[in-house]
Amino acid sequence: MLRYAFSQFNAQTDSYFSRFDQNAIGTSLRSKARAANFPQSGKIRMLGRESQAFFFLLNTQGGSLRLPSYIRLGKFNSKARVEWST
Repeated sequence: MLRYAFSQFNAQTDSYFSRFDQNAIGTSLRSKARAANFPQSGKIRMLGRESQAFFFLLNTQGGSLRLPSYIRLGKFNSKARVEWST
């Protein structure tokens, strides 16, 4: 069962002065800000705690496998526990 968590993020600068340019936040009156390839603020939907997903692993090699007990998932490299059964 998947559960989702919603969060707001703010990656804006902590400078004294800031202004909104096209796709960027400027921190200087004279120089133009470079466009960033990520949003500076917004909302994000993430997998919540205690979410469970089921999947199958097909072994085409035929031998035994060393399977990890934890893996990393997604953009933020979140740690996920994996329970294996044969």
